[in-house]
Amino acid sequence: MSVESLTQFIWEGDIFGFLQALYVMAFGNADLFYGVVAMILSLGFYIRLHNLAVLAIAWILLGSLVIVAMPILSAFAIFFLIMGIGSMLYMAFMRVRGSYS
Repeated sequence: MSVESLTQFIWEGDIFGFLQALYVMAFGNADLFYGVVAMILSLGFYIRLHNLAVLAIAWILLGSLVIVAMPILSAFAIFFLIMGIGSMLYMAFMRVRGSYS
């Protein structure tokens, strides 16, 4: 990928395509770009809502969706599923202890 092809994305107004092309140039795989975007969006949910349950459910849903949609990202999807299930177990453990409301 050259600078001319990157400027073509800018001239056409395709900002998302430009960012994806930059990521592909740096790391070589477009599917990883979508995984990173999903992680950023899910962390945005937590910052906005301050609710671990919503984040855990979002991680589980994103993980199961990514496994089906992009098999190349299966390791990333497993990470989402582990983080979601781990968050649910953490909330259950803290409720049993009585320190999580």
